[in-house]
Amino acid sequence: KARLVVLGALLMLLSGFIPIGVMLPGGIDKAYAADGYEPNDSFAEAYVLPGPGSYEAAISDPSDDDYFRFSVPDGYALEVTLTSIPLSCDYDIELYDESEGYIAGSFAGENADERIFVGDPAPGDYFVNIYSWSGSSDTDTYVLDISLQEVGAISGTVTSASEPTGVADVWATAYIYDDEWGWESVASAYTGSGGTYEITGLETGTYRVRFNPPEGTLYVSEYYQNKQSLESANDVPVTAGIT
Repeated sequence: KARLVVLGALLMLLSGFIPIGVMLPGGIDKAYAADGYEPNDSFAEAYVLPGPGSYEAAISDPSDDDYFRFSVPDGYALEVTLTSIPLSCDYDIELYDESEGYIAGSFAGENADERIFVGDPAPGDYFVNIYSWSGSSDTDTYVLDISLQEVGAISGTVTSASEPTGVADVWATAYIYDDEWGWESVASAYTGSGGTYEITGLETGTYRVRFNPPEGTLYVSEYYQNKQSLESANDVPVTAGIT
């Protein structure tokens, strides 16, 4: 299986998530436990969830697909996780927009937890599809958790000796370190006419930023702050409640 020169940086993040709906102790909505969502084997039959929260259901046989539909308002990041996958089972999840267009998936091996994070989703309806790569159980359930989170941004201004008021059309990309995959790009933004940029939709964490110059110029790529590689770049922390 395969998974599918900066003058300054302004950091901002508001932490939290929005749980919606009534949850019983333990965070599980028992009203819809196990097969209470069926039939939900296609986009057309997707079970409409009342909002973010934790939901328990089952994959009753290897051909069973579970589809759920939910809404995301403007201004929030989206996190979808799949946990408590039964032993000897391997379940995967995929996220789709309201037009049934594929957005992202999580395909960890065996019964490892699955996670999808979208930092800056468009407001609207979304689908999540849960299916079996191998194994099933009509008695042992999984837990689907959907949360909306307020997230942060990295912003700053890119200048040069020849353009001290700001360099436009520079592509600024934020990277975060993953223990398995190393440095991964997570979000990007172009600088405007005054050289300013804002990379939004970032979780709490430590980032590094790369700046790619406009095509056809004599500028070269570099990293914050005036470094030549990701490994040597300065860290840019994004922390809840700190600007």
